Amino acid sequence: MKTFRVQKLRNKISSRSQHCERDFIKLPLRRARLPGCSLMRALLALVGAALAQAEDCPTTTHHGELNLGVNRGRCYYCPAASQAEVDALCKAVCMADADCKVYEYAQPAIDGHYEVLFGGQTVNCCVEHVALADFQTPVSSESGLGDCEKEASCWSSVELSDSCAPVAAEYEGPCIEVECCLNDSAEDIAGIIDWTAGGCYNQYAGQDTCLPTCDVGGWSTAIPDGCADAALYSNAAAARGPFFAATAACLGAATALAR
Repeated sequence: MKTFRVQKLRNKISSRSQHCERDFIKLPLRRARLPGCSLMRALLALVGAALAQAEDCPTTTHHGELNLGVNRGRCYYCPAASQAEVDALCKAVCMADADCKVYEYAQPAIDGHYEVLFGGQTVNCCVEHVALADFQTPVSSESGLGDCEKEASCWSSVELSDSCAPVAAEYEGPCIEVECCLNDSAEDIAGIIDWTAGGCYNQYAGQDTCLPTCDVGGWSTAIPDGCADAALYSNAAAARGPFFAATAACLGAATALAR
């Protein structure tokens, strides 16, 4: 199906290019009126290059898998209305990071959970600098580890193949970087490992109430009721330790100023 769509677009490109050439041959005096042809060729060349790059970068998706909390390539919020859209947007973020090995995207149902943790902010795209087999803090929707399992059910990890060639570039796109979720020091990773061993459980009901169980590999959108309660922010963040508490405080202050 993908090959068919690509071929169909290439046929359209060829047809449009031939049309421009016919207009120029038959109506040479109208050359000044047809600047769109040159622009169209340039744009179509870019589209063709993008298609070629996508074809040269096959990926493997692991639904319900997550490298919890490390995110060496940072986390982002990508405005998306479907799984395919958030996948494509997050892949673009990854491809602008030369060290990207895996990108992770989330379903909308978990937005409320992160809004509680991070002072009204949410994330749905994170970049990892290690392959899936080398995840430092792996959690799975089949792990049986309580809230860790719930969180992982809302995420998918997409691993780049060896033929992919992400490059260091300034990302320009609709995804917004969120300063919330980088925990790559040995001390941070050790703390997350201990926390996941206990099932990612928190004593504050606010976070647990807002953590859904998603349809693994699907597109769950229902956010649990009560998850936008700002009074829950500091308690839920404190339960995850000093880093999360400080981050939530900063994001909460920024949100208040923005209002």
